[in-house]
Amino acid sequence: FSRVPSLVDLCINHLAANLDHLTDVRAIGEERLALQLLHRIISSGRLNVRLARIFQQCGHAEIESALASINLLDAIPGPMDPKQPHGPLGRKW
Repeated sequence: FSRVPSLVDLCINHLAANLDHLTDVRAIGEERLALQLLHRIISSGRLNVRLARIFQQCGHAEIESALASINLLDAIPGPMDPKQPHGPLGRKW
């Protein structure tokens, strides 16, 4: 038997799939839901400075303090980052 996803799971999945449009998460009233979304973002390797700042202002003290303690500059890909679409030093692979 396959489990039918809950409406909450569908919503979190939709938000996680459309991060370019995510501008504010303060409307996520339950901290556990905000954590689920943040976990999916981090697990997929998509946490960047913009998203970290959104979660720093999410209205949930535990998440805000955890993200306030990290160095957001570490989330900025550098020119030697192999994950960049153009490879090291901006050259196309």
